[in-house]
Amino acid sequence: MGDGGTWIVRNVTIMEIAGFTKGMLHSFLDWFLPILLIQRGVTTFALSYTLSMPLSSASALMGGYFADKSRKWPLVSADAIFVLSLSMLSASVYYQLLDAVALPLSVCLYNVSEAWPTSPSFLTRVESVPKSFQGKFLSLGIPTSAGSGIVGSLLFGYMYLSLGNELFKYLVLIALAIVILRLFIVETVSPLETSRNYFSGLKPLLFERTYRSVLVLSLLLGLATVSAAFLSPFLCEAGKLDVTSIAFLFSILNAVRLVSALFHGYVIDKTREKYAFMKVASAALLAGGFSLALFIILTPWNSIFAWLILVPQALIPFYRPAINIFIAVHYVQYRGMAIAGMHALSDLTALLFPLMTLAWISSPLLCLLIFNSLATLLGGLILYSTSRRLTYE
Repeated sequence: MGDGGTWIVRNVTIMEIAGFTKGMLHSFLDWFLPILLIQRGVTTFALSYTLSMPLSSASALMGGYFADKSRKWPLVSADAIFVLSLSMLSASVYYQLLDAVALPLSVCLYNVSEAWPTSPSFLTRVESVPKSFQGKFLSLGIPTSAGSGIVGSLLFGYMYLSLGNELFKYLVLIALAIVILRLFIVETVSPLETSRNYFSGLKPLLFERTYRSVLVLSLLLGLATVSAAFLSPFLCEAGKLDVTSIAFLFSILNAVRLVSALFHGYVIDKTREKYAFMKVASAALLAGGFSLALFIILTPWNSIFAWLILVPQALIPFYRPAINIFIAVHYVQYRGMAIAGMHALSDLTALLFPLMTLAWISSPLLCLLIFNSLATLLGGLILYSTSRRLTYE
């Protein structure tokens, strides 16, 4: 593991640089890809996300399995898949090669590359610092993501206006540099043996009541996450915003996350006794779900209400570090698979994407109200019930 914690400094530095750079790319692609897909038609849009999310779910489970054996190589392999995704995207939009196949395939690979490193990335961070600083350190991941989002959404948004589809050639080179950088990570985990005992040890986890509640929460918030693919088209169609305005709005969203995440980490570390931070997270979800409903209902009346999206973006992300910290503390031996199972089940909600698409065709407003706002509110109620039970255990 190295001398005097040198390996921690090295790994954290690499993780932060790679995470910031990759976050810049994601902040642009997360809103640009849905617009690009829906321009190809609703069928292409729905097919791409319907196929990609189950693959993403499977890759999250595989990432969790390998995270219990290694931290480094799941990260490297995920970044390599990301390079392949951007290569397919460049082939589709710049070189016009196999456009009908390359673009949906690119989206599938993009979602796989996002889900695969969920467990190894989180565990690398949480195991690098003392427990009393875990919340604060993990919360830095959100400012890093938000900071990169502010830069990436504006930078690549305006570069696209200047360079057009030629931009995607440069994105491939940036992603390739991330792969090379990750190769210098020092492996720090003592792997669990892949044996029959490993898999049999997972059975109690799957049937444990609290973990089942976490999985239900993951399903509900998975619906909200998947339906978020409609947010940028909603802003285009209902809010009448252009690409420049959306790029600016999403950059402000990331600025809000940047500020709020620091507070989230502080609250988690101050409310660790009997997992009190879970109650705080449930309150944040409920308030966020209500503000989402206001945003969805009022934005078609006047585009100024599009700014209401800043409120849930400040509140809802609190649940993610809270749940991850809870799992890392509560389920020690199989924490890799416990985290991966939660994210994998969340991704499986993409199987309902065709239903969401039909709802979108019928009424964009109702689609987001049901699958985004209502799902978030129900998730807040589930989390509150779970937190109350943990308080009395």
